[in-house]
Amino acid sequence: MKICTTACFAVLSFLTFSKICRAQAKDIYVEYKFENVHYSNNEFLICSNSKSKYSTSALDSAIKASTTYKAENNNYVLQIPGVIEESSLYLNTDDNFATIHYPNRASSRFIIDSLPDLNWKILPDSSKMFGPYPCQKAEAIFRGTEIIAYFSTDLPYSFGPWKFKNLPGLILEVQVKNSPLGEHWLATRIVYPYSTADSALSIKIDDSQKITFKEYIVNTRKEFEERLRRIQSQLGSNVKITKTESYRTAIEKKYEWE
Repeated sequence: MKICTTACFAVLSFLTFSKICRAQAKDIYVEYKFENVHYSNNEFLICSNSKSKYSTSALDSAIKASTTYKAENNNYVLQIPGVIEESSLYLNTDDNFATIHYPNRASSRFIIDSLPDLNWKILPDSSKMFGPYPCQKAEAIFRGTEIIAYFSTDLPYSFGPWKFKNLPGLILEVQVKNSPLGEHWLATRIVYPYSTADSALSIKIDDSQKITFKEYIVNTRKEFEERLRRIQSQLGSNVKITKTESYRTAIEKKYEWE
């Protein structure tokens, strides 16, 4: 994805930057617009010096779960769109663990992700303004994907959208390089200082509904293969689904355990 300064400033003209004049308020509230080639969504972050909560809502116009068959050279291509779920992601500065909470699931409601270190390269000569906040550019590789981030040290907490953190300031924009999906996060509203209860930035985990991120990825793959087997049985013996080499198009292309 190319960085279009003109387009960014056009979007930023709609930003609302608010300040609450309360001496005791030290937290930050940020609303982000997430976009890719399939959909866009409004998401938000609340963070303190050491903890953060990043939340997404289920999409009103979520991709409908359906199955599509397309004949190509007497073969069949199977497409099964994913489902966008409501979730919250909790981070802190003490470790590299993310707790992902899916409130509407009957099981596997809590996913514990051991995040890799992000070795950011800060480019001090590349900067731009987000309203009153000057931002510096940084680059890193996150699970096999090159990402670009803009952060502001005027917002001194090391969090940002989704799983991105560990820069010396709040991340206000993230772009994914060379991605067919064109993932992009952009801050659209900032409230600083902001006041929230510390309990809102953490969550009590039910161990009976907890699973590691590795287990979740492995189980998801097994469930997908089982769905293919069921569909194959419904198609009958005259139609065969050929299993081919697959590659990940999402941001997380390569996991540490692989």
